[in-house]
Amino acid sequence: MAPRTIVRRKSRGRVSTKIIRKANRTRKASGLELEIHAMMKAEKIPFTKEKTIGRCHADIFIEPNKVIELNGCYWHRHQKCQTRVPSVMQLKSMASDARRYAFFKRLGFDLHIIWECELKQGPEAVRMKLRKIAQKDLNAN
Repeated sequence: MAPRTIVRRKSRGRVSTKIIRKANRTRKASGLELEIHAMMKAEKIPFTKEKTIGRCHADIFIEPNKVIELNGCYWHRHQKCQTRVPSVMQLKSMASDARRYAFFKRLGFDLHIIWECELKQGPEAVRMKLRKIAQKDLNAN
C-alpha cells in the first residue's frame, strides 16, 4: 500500500483533513525534469508530466505506451557515476525503482531511463534519444 499523507487546508473557516496517496501528491519538478520538458517542447513531442499509472507515477508519459523515467545519479545510484558504497537511502531508492520499473514492464509499457550525467555530458545525445523514442510511435501509426 502506498504511503499516505495528511493534508490540512482551510476552507470557509473550517480546517479539513484529507488523506492523499503519496503518488497523487503534486511536487515541484527538478532541474533535470525542467530541462527535459523544455527539450521535448522544443522538439514538439507531445507528453504528459507526472502521469499516475496504477499505484505508481511516471515522470514522463508519451501516448500510447512510452514511459520515461528521469533519474538523478546520486539518489537513484547510477553505477557508472557512483562508485562508493551506497547509503541506506540510496538502497531504498534503488529497491523502489526496481519495483516501479517491474510494474511498468508488467503492464506492457516501453520503459526508458535518462540519467542526470547523460544530460550533463551530452545534451544533444539526449535530444536525439528523445526524438528516437517519439519517432517509434510515429512510425507505428
